[in-house]
Amino acid sequence: MIMLLAASTAQTAADPPEGWVVFTSARFGNSDIFLMNTANGSLKRLTSDPARDHRPAISADGSMVVFVSDRNGQPDLYLIHLDDWGDPAGSIEQLTDDPWEEFDTDWCSDSHNFQFTVFRTPDTEAMELFYGSDIPDIDGEWDIYRYYPYTETIDRMSLEPGDYRYPIYAEGFGTVYARREWENPEDQFDILGYSHGDLANRFFNFDQGTINGPIRQSSGSVLFLPCTDGEDDYYIFYDLIDESPVDSINANGQHFEYITPIGFSEGGRWFLAQAVPNGGSFSEIVLFQGLGTTDPVILQLTRNDCYDGEPRWLSRE
Repeated sequence: MIMLLAASTAQTAADPPEGWVVFTSARFGNSDIFLMNTANGSLKRLTSDPARDHRPAISADGSMVVFVSDRNGQPDLYLIHLDDWGDPAGSIEQLTDDPWEEFDTDWCSDSHNFQFTVFRTPDTEAMELFYGSDIPDIDGEWDIYRYYPYTETIDRMSLEPGDYRYPIYAEGFGTVYARREWENPEDQFDILGYSHGDLANRFFNFDQGTINGPIRQSSGSVLFLPCTDGEDDYYIFYDLIDESPVDSINANGQHFEYITPIGFSEGGRWFLAQAVPNGGSFSEIVLFQGLGTTDPVILQLTRNDCYDGEPRWLSRE
């Protein structure tokens, strides 16, 4: 999904929320991980390996970034520790070493362990994160696993048959994911599910279209879901408790990748995304307001003749 950015806009944006954006960039010839402070535009390069580093996710306390790299010949998970200024602290740790591809990383938390998506339980001090993996089950499908870096143990979360994508950790609901039954080539990601603990697994048919992009938690029980009906793209704010949409926004020809709702300000809700400017060939990182309008307010955070994408947000407010 690509958006053509307007060359100019008559709207006036309120001050955007301050935060850190971790993203992938090819500005030095290969794919590396970068960290940007949106308050002052400062940029830090976190990786410089000749291999492809991509799909970063930053922890809620800003102290760690997990990403995928094929620096050892196969896409595995790696971890960077950051100091208080966002600079790398110590060496990069390899978390997984297997013949399968890891992707769709996301930190998780527990409602009893503060507000951080990274947490240490009082007894085990286990730090958790979720990632998708193509480790095949008996049907050769994509599954979701929970990984404990400190104990180097892995638990499979996707217990029902199906093909799982876009896992995130939503506070109060545990792992949220999209699933397709994969019984025939026409099956789509039209099942929405979540699991919290070993016994609490819930999933239901999602009747608002096909989920075709990364799931994000908007606030509380409300998710933000990029969707399609096969012809048009649109975005849905969806309440997990009521199992119904709260709001639906037509894309109006504007298509974003890795879109994340950030929060409200005087001018409305801000979003973080990647998009291709008019006349450009590569995606850039943008903050914008006015999703679904004909004239959105757009703040372009990167300007390079190369790929910048896969942004993830950490609020500093």
